[in-house]
Amino acid sequence: PAEASPTAAPVAVSGGTATSPTVGGNGKITDEGSEWSTVATKRNKANKMPKQSESVLPNVPVNEVTKHEKPAADGSTLQCTTCCQHLPYDAYHKKQQKWTLTDRRCIACIEQADEENTYATCTDCKQRKHMGSYRKRENWDYPVCEECRLKREEEESKIHCVECNERKDRRSYRNHVDWDNPTCKDCLERLEHEEYEKWQAEQSELAQLRQQQRDAMDEQELRDYFADIVSRARTLASQCRQREHLVCPSKTQQWAKRLVELVLLEEREPGLDARWRIETPSRAHASDKDAAEIFKGFEDKGDELVQERASTFFQRFIAREQSAKVNLRQFLDEVEPTGRHSWIWKDAVVVSVRPVTATWPSSACEDLRAEPMSGSVYPGPKDFAQFDIDAPDKLRTVLYCKVTEVEVKLFSSSLWESIEEFLYEGNMDLGSHNQTFTKVYGHAGGIAAGANRTEVMNMVADLLGFQDIDTEKSSHLCYQIWAETCRQQLHSEALDVTYGSGGEFKADKIWQQKKEANVAEALIGALDSAGLDKLVSAVSGLCFLMYMDPLSD
Repeated sequence: PAEASPTAAPVAVSGGTATSPTVGGNGKITDEGSEWSTVATKRNKANKMPKQSESVLPNVPVNEVTKHEKPAADGSTLQCTTCCQHLPYDAYHKKQQKWTLTDRRCIACIEQADEENTYATCTDCKQRKHMGSYRKRENWDYPVCEECRLKREEEESKIHCVECNERKDRRSYRNHVDWDNPTCKDCLERLEHEEYEKWQAEQSELAQLRQQQRDAMDEQELRDYFADIVSRARTLASQCRQREHLVCPSKTQQWAKRLVELVLLEEREPGLDARWRIETPSRAHASDKDAAEIFKGFEDKGDELVQERASTFFQRFIAREQSAKVNLRQFLDEVEPTGRHSWIWKDAVVVSVRPVTATWPSSACEDLRAEPMSGSVYPGPKDFAQFDIDAPDKLRTVLYCKVTEVEVKLFSSSLWESIEEFLYEGNMDLGSHNQTFTKVYGHAGGIAAGANRTEVMNMVADLLGFQDIDTEKSSHLCYQIWAETCRQQLHSEALDVTYGSGGEFKADKIWQQKKEANVAEALIGALDSAGLDKLVSAVSGLCFLMYMDPLSD
């Protein structure tokens, strides 16, 4: 029901003829015969804010309710046009408490309308979600929440693999892929593995065929056969070599000869186990499990030691790694920048630093970076931290008042500069100290793996004079001809060994190619088991040298 307006009393104004004023629909008292207005009207006109009846409220449809509660008899309630309830004044905002308003909303209805306006229904999942669940520039005619949007984008970014017939994320594909016929990484790896296995089977068949052909040859045909192989190998090696040897070949051969003498000398003592000389099948194929466990234990240990020592040799003799203890203040005053990423001290690049008597403060570790091979991002309390271009300022802040002496790790400046030139091609705006440091350790790991390659270990076995003394084997004549052809170029000493033969060995398809390497690794493992660490380093050094500077002839 409409609220009744109070009866307005006549107003007399001096200087004019008073007429009967009327009450307008908007609550103002005006005079039909004159242009003056009451004080209340002037006050309303002076108000710059829009009238509450004309203000924009949340667009909430008015409920169509036929039955309403009655207003209070004392006029202490106002009717809400949304919920159609007669509520006390404190249920409304102050601007909503005027009795002249024709569109009045209670606090509860306004808050409900605001809440409704902050929610939208996602067209994908059909759920009403808060505006924070949508992107800022959302099409509100067809809103899609962030979660559904990400699902859409992920699905759209997926690419159909022609091999497995599945849609996969772009990260599941290699960088260089034929996008007209895309094949995912997993399928490519499977296809490559199948192709490699097929190639291995073909090579095994060819090797067996060549062995059958050699078995059918007489002695003269075998001599001509191996002479031809040696001649072609020497021609190829001379064409490939473009630099001088790092070490004189004669010195390398003398080193190998001396090693053989030392091994024979140690075998006269009870310490060195001679079972490294007798090759056994793999643990899986061997009938004598105990003998296989001993030999393969030596072989596994030798494999590990070759890589470990080769990495150490690289850091010592090529990277020229060294460490020095120095006063912190003196050190920071003497370092000079090299390039735009690192520092040089006493003609060597400073790669990392750590305090000697103290530890890194726990609050400062997150401002420092650990070495690439440490396995963590931040250094431990006593670990080395990289000495990058910002390191001097960090050390002055962290250690200047707490530490007087630090230990610095240095690398060859020429190696560092050559790696930076290789990585950045002269553009020193690229890269970082950490990237160059990581590359140096990458070279160390690559050389460690290279020194343990089968062909390198086979060459070391030849240098050490490995020869099979079993004359009953079909391959004995081949080894004899090779020894007569090549061994005199190496040295006269020899280490007698027994290579395997039979079905247990041939179960390993690549055994024929690596049997010499297997025995060479077993020798290194046996030397380590006997506590002959210097001889371990000597044989490992020979492997390192044969990878870095192989004999061409």
